Amino acid sequence: MQYLAAHHNATKQELKTACNLSLPTINHAVSTLQAQHIIVESERRASTGGRAALAYAYNPNHRIALGVSVNNAHVVVIATDMRGNIVLTTERTMVLRTDSTADIPVCVEIIRTAITQLERNPLYGPVAGITITVSTNKPNAALRPANLPVTLTTMWSADAFERALHIPCTMVTHTLANAQAELTQQSVQSAIFLCIGTHPDGIVMINGRALQPPVLQATSPRITRSTRSNTALSQPAPTASPLSSRFAHMPVDPNGPQCSCGQHGCFTALCSLSTLPEDYESIPGFFSVLDQGEAEHKRRMNTWLSNIAHVIVLAQSFIDLPVIIGGDAAMFLADDDFHALQQRVHQLSTIPTQSPILRSVSMQHQDAYGAAILIALRERERYGTLASQ
Repeated sequence: MQYLAAHHNATKQELKTACNLSLPTINHAVSTLQAQHIIVESERRASTGGRAALAYAYNPNHRIALGVSVNNAHVVVIATDMRGNIVLTTERTMVLRTDSTADIPVCVEIIRTAITQLERNPLYGPVAGITITVSTNKPNAALRPANLPVTLTTMWSADAFERALHIPCTMVTHTLANAQAELTQQSVQSAIFLCIGTHPDGIVMINGRALQPPVLQATSPRITRSTRSNTALSQPAPTASPLSSRFAHMPVDPNGPQCSCGQHGCFTALCSLSTLPEDYESIPGFFSVLDQGEAEHKRRMNTWLSNIAHVIVLAQSFIDLPVIIGGDAAMFLADDDFHALQQRVHQLSTIPTQSPILRSVSMQHQDAYGAAILIALRERERYGTLASQ
């Protein structure tokens, strides 16, 4: 199946040669995949005297992948075929409340409406799975209730959606979904992806897949000498938001600002866009004044870029890969800022690196699209295994 997915079509004899398999094995694989509508008969090749050979082609519509992004009041549902081609996009607005269990049925109905639209089209197979990503990050942090991320990820579970829709559902972080979409648009398949907004996070992608999938459960309590007792260990400690991955709380500067996880100088605390504006400013307002050359804004910007450079150097000291800057930062940073960031990284690195720092493509509905791609990748791997059984 992997060969047919990568090529236009092929006969059984061509598959035998390309895959270095016996003809009985090819016959079995073709029959199995054809029964599942994963491959279809394509065309008859020109005959050289005998019977014309039948070619087979991959059918990317045999299953449909659904990605759902819930971003504050905005819900986006994107459906793709198994090659990642978008076949449906739905956008709706809903009001998110702190008691978010009441919002699940509303979101379920939005998803169900999209599924019904797909089912009406005979070209598309059934929905193979749904990936949901919840993000409440906005350029203006004042728009976001402080407890909303914790509430959403605590109360919104994949099980609740599975029970309502009867389709396999998974919840992933905003960062993973964005990174997965990014690699479909970039020329690289392995990269360190930094999603920098008001709640920065990061993830390492190797050969198109996450090296360390982000965790949605709370982090372990921090243990000190004063708390090293059975009583202390049995009591829950303040933890980071469940939206945060381990990358977000990578310690960068022990003398830095305190983070929500209790540590000082985490990546997410040092590099948040919300650290840039003055109390009276919005983030877009900060960059507007920065463009006018105001000295204090330039100083704050230089400090912020240096913090990001430290994060990049720290990450590349373990795994030297290109870095992709995504999130709202990709929209606000100018080309000169990327050049300055690259220079800082070279100055700080003890071992020189040639890995570039790239700007995110920032495609529309990137997180919802990436969520769908995760399903498509899983299904292609699963049916590749099916053909070999």
